[in-house]
Amino acid sequence: MNTYSLKNLISVTIVLKICVALIIILGFNLLPYKLIEPAKPEQVDIKNTFKVKVEHALKIYDAVLYIDLAEHGIQSKKARWAFYPLFPLLIKMMRPIFFNNTLLCGLVTANALSLLAIGFFYLFVKGLFDEKTAFSSSVLLLAFPTAFYLSMVYTEALFLALVFAFFYFLYRGVLSAALIAAFLLPISRPQGILVIVPAIVFLLTRRAEFKKWLIPLAFLAGFAWYLLYMKLITGHYFAGFIGQEGYVGHYSVSNIFDTKRWFIRNFVEIKYSFHSYQTSVLDRLFFIIFLSLLYPAYKYLDKTLFSYMLITALIPALSDSFVSYMRYLLIAFPPVFIMLAKELKERSYYAAMPMFAMQAVFLIAFTIFHRWVA
Repeated sequence: MNTYSLKNLISVTIVLKICVALIIILGFNLLPYKLIEPAKPEQVDIKNTFKVKVEHALKIYDAVLYIDLAEHGIQSKKARWAFYPLFPLLIKMMRPIFFNNTLLCGLVTANALSLLAIGFFYLFVKGLFDEKTAFSSSVLLLAFPTAFYLSMVYTEALFLALVFAFFYFLYRGVLSAALIAAFLLPISRPQGILVIVPAIVFLLTRRAEFKKWLIPLAFLAGFAWYLLYMKLITGHYFAGFIGQEGYVGHYSVSNIFDTKRWFIRNFVEIKYSFHSYQTSVLDRLFFIIFLSLLYPAYKYLDKTLFSYMLITALIPALSDSFVSYMRYLLIAFPPVFIMLAKELKERSYYAAMPMFAMQAVFLIAFTIFHRWVA
C-alpha cells in the first residue's frame, strides 16, 4: 500500500473536514455560544435552536455576503461591489440542485473545490519532486492555522483550485487548460490578476514558444471581463475598487508606493492589540515570518514559485493595514510548504501539529464566539 498516494491524501482531507464539523458541533454543546442574530430571544424557536446555531456559525463575516450575492446579486449596495463574482455565480448556478438552499450549496461547492485544490497541488508537487514531498506539503497546507476557511463559504478553495490547476497545466505544457485557469483567476479574487507575474516569469525563464504567450493575454482577458461585468451590473468599470472604500482595510495598490507612510501607519502610529481588524500583533508576526522565509525560499524554489509567493504575500501587506493577512497567507504559502516538506522530510509532520492546534482554536473563535480571525 502506498502511504503517500493521492487516494490517501484525499482520505486525510475528508477526515480533517469531518474534524472541522465535529469541532463546531462539540463547541455548540460544550462552550457558551454567542448568538448574534436574531437579536431578541423571543424570535428564536427553541425547537430549531440547533439549526439557528448552525446557520449563524457558518453565515458570518464574508460568508454572509457571498450567500447574499448568490441569492440577490450585486444590486445597488456598494458593500457588495468589493467581492469578485465567480464564486457567487457558481453557487447561484448550483442552487437548484440543492433545493435553493444557498448555505448548503455554498458549503458543498467550497468543500468540493478544496478537494480539487488539494488534488491539483499534490499532482503539481509530485511532478516537481516525488509523492512523499507532495503528500507532506499538502498536509502542511491543510494544517495552516487559517486552512479551515477551505471548508467555509469563502473563496480560498476556489482560488487555490484555479491557481494549482494553472501551475499544474502550465508546467506540463497543457496550454488550453492553463488558458482557462488564467482567464478565471482574475474573476475569482483580487489576487487573481497578480498570478500573471509568475506566469510571465515562467515564460521568460523557460524561453517558452510564441503560442504560450497567449497565457498573459488570458489573464488580461479575464480581468477585462471582470471590469465589463461590473460596468454592466453597477455602472462602473472600477466598482470593485469603489466598494473597497466601505471597508476598514481600504486596500489600494497606490499605498505600495509610499512605504515610509505605510510603515509608520502600521507599526508606529497604532495601538497594538493581540488580534483585531487593523492593529493585530498576530497579523504582523505572520508578516515577519513571511519576511524571514524570503531568503531561503529564494535559494530553494524556482523563480516562478518564488515570484508567486512574493507577489501574493507582499502586495496584500503593503496595500494597507494587514486586515485578514493570516488568511491571505493561506494562498501565498504553498511554495513554502513545498520547501519545508522537502527539507524537513518526516519532521514536517511535527511542524504540522502546532499549526493544527492553532487552527482548531481559530475555528472555535470564528464559529462559536464569532470573533474576528481573518
